Amino acid sequence: MTIETTRSEDPAGSHSVAVVHLIRRGNPDRFLRRFLSSYATHPAGLPHDPVFLLKGFDEAEATRLQRRISKRVGHPSFIRIDDQGFDIGAYKYAAERLEHMFVVFLNSHSEILCDRWLARLISAFSSHPDAGIAGAAGNWETLDAGIPFPNVHLRSNAFAVRRLDFLALDFGPLDTKRACNEFEAGPRSMTHQMLERGLQPYVVGRDGSVFAKEGWPESGTFRSGRQENLLVADNRTRDFAEGSTRHRQKVAGLSWGERSRPAPLGIVERAAVALRRLLTGRF
Repeated sequence: MTIETTRSEDPAGSHSVAVVHLIRRGNPDRFLRRFLSSYATHPAGLPHDPVFLLKGFDEAEATRLQRRISKRVGHPSFIRIDDQGFDIGAYKYAAERLEHMFVVFLNSHSEILCDRWLARLISAFSSHPDAGIAGAAGNWETLDAGIPFPNVHLRSNAFAVRRLDFLALDFGPLDTKRACNEFEAGPRSMTHQMLERGLQPYVVGRDGSVFAKEGWPESGTFRSGRQENLLVADNRTRDFAEGSTRHRQKVAGLSWGERSRPAPLGIVERAAVALRRLLTGRF
């Protein structure tokens, strides 16, 4: 995997937190527009170095993209890699190239939802000394029948971790999508490996609350209530938010079993679901 790193000059020097956002060449441009808009709209509340992972772009494309991002984001750094492999492998290589104490990974579907989002996420490590990893979304869902429920794991769409703890994990081959799913939610997931070391996974809400794994079903974050306490959205949280009552109940049940409590759709939400079905032809 080829990596080229470009850093903008920052007169303030580097910080202890790197926020790493993945940009994949094959994705629609609206993904990047949505992220950049949310990043500009919601102050992080904590000094950090923004790092953009440019995956699959050739040199000319990467140069244009770097110029575009540099107009919107102060002092960004860029890591350019080829399009082989999947998100987790890219995160691993980025962590190997960085020197920060903490890394925060945001996938290409990410949309920041509130001010002080980064300060709240990193606060989990100071308020909970046993924290090994903190994220915007946790899940108990199982990958297959061979993994017992609840299968406690943090989702990899938006999470913070000490960089050296992350690099000390057993990643496995990461050469297939299934292998990456296993790293997130398999028997040797990053969450399970942290638990084996006596380190805990925490979900952080928009209101600043930090939830231990037992409290995730009622946290108001991933597939919980109306997800009103969600810190960072992605494609799967949008799938829940835009789904019918039946769909919400189904996926919430997969995540939380008997403790699933998706909020019923209001009048406006029901109308929006009906309109989407009409426009897409899905009835």
